[in-house]
Amino acid sequence: MSTIERRRHKRFRTRLQVRYGTISCDFTGPVENISLSGLCIRTNEVFPAGTRIRMQIEFPDCTIHHSGEVMWAIKVPEGQMSTMMYGMGIQFIEPGAEWAEFFSDWKKDRASE
Repeated sequence: MSTIERRRHKRFRTRLQVRYGTISCDFTGPVENISLSGLCIRTNEVFPAGTRIRMQIEFPDCTIHHSGEVMWAIKVPEGQMSTMMYGMGIQFIEPGAEWAEFFSDWKKDRASE
């Protein structure tokens, strides 16, 4: 089964920032894309697949806190960051109904821009 077949929710490209880490949110990176069930962080500060992390996603009007599990992680030499895929795919852990409602509203607001 391909990665695309495994994805349950449509991903949206974005320019959000996320602070993340295992105990505290010590790292910052851009969010490449986000969905109802997870996000991709474009970073070379990666954790191994299976690692649980904390995140603070910085939306324009608020900061959303999530826990997640690293599903994949790719680190590349610094000189190849412009030509190679790198970062981490994170699946949210129990995002809840409030997140679903917020995300739905956020998608609608983006469509009207």
